[in-house]
Amino acid sequence: MGLTYSSVVRAAPAGVFAWYSRPGAITRLMPPWQPVRVVREAPSVRAGQAVLAPPHAVPIRDLTGSE
Repeated sequence: MGLTYSSVVRAAPAGVFAWYSRPGAITRLMPPWQPVRVVREAPSVRAGQAVLAPPHAVPIRDLTGSE
């Protein structure tokens, strides 16, 4: 089960891609009511990975001294 939404963006594809490629895109895209925080995001869209944590979560590196 999931949620699907689509919209038309009236902008050049290169400009839209640039917006999604800028640092912080995952934070800008997350709904404000979503109870997670960004721990780490990829340095580029190519890397394509973000680490999210639920509220009040203790990062593993804080417990073990490593990531």
